[in-house]
Amino acid sequence: MTGRQLAGAPLLLDLRLTPHRSLKRHHFEKLCLFLVVVCGLASIRFWIIGAWPVVLFLLFDIFAIWLAFTINYRRGQAFETVQLSETDLIIARSNPNGETATWHFEPYWAKVSLETIGGEDNSLSISLHDKTVTLGMFLPPAERCNIARKIEDALKRWKTRSF
Repeated sequence: MTGRQLAGAPLLLDLRLTPHRSLKRHHFEKLCLFLVVVCGLASIRFWIIGAWPVVLFLLFDIFAIWLAFTINYRRGQAFETVQLSETDLIIARSNPNGETATWHFEPYWAKVSLETIGGEDNSLSISLHDKTVTLGMFLPPAERCNIARKIEDALKRWKTRSF
């Protein structure tokens, strides 16, 4: 059990799924500084030998790398939560732009599915009758397996609880 509560009921499961980013923001800043220095020195060399159009391409390269990492970090702000209380299984998805979507499931009838897509890839979903929510598409397959086990274990504990 966690210390957090949902509508006055203690949570039996409280997961927050976030995308993994291998390069921390301060390391990215150091990488950009390194690229600016290296490309700056190369630009001086190209300018001196009269190949000044190469300088424009070097500037474009630095800008493209900065833009790609900025978009990557922005997408990394997305997260999903899975919360199980005594009455509900609630899944919430928050996008980087602030939009959120929430799904409520009856825990007794909720079904956790981990389907193999191809090779080692898989898809984690929770369904109830005609409503299906896919979880953790930004997670690696092994982590989705662990999350599926945690949710299944929590639902089993919920079903065998005694009030």
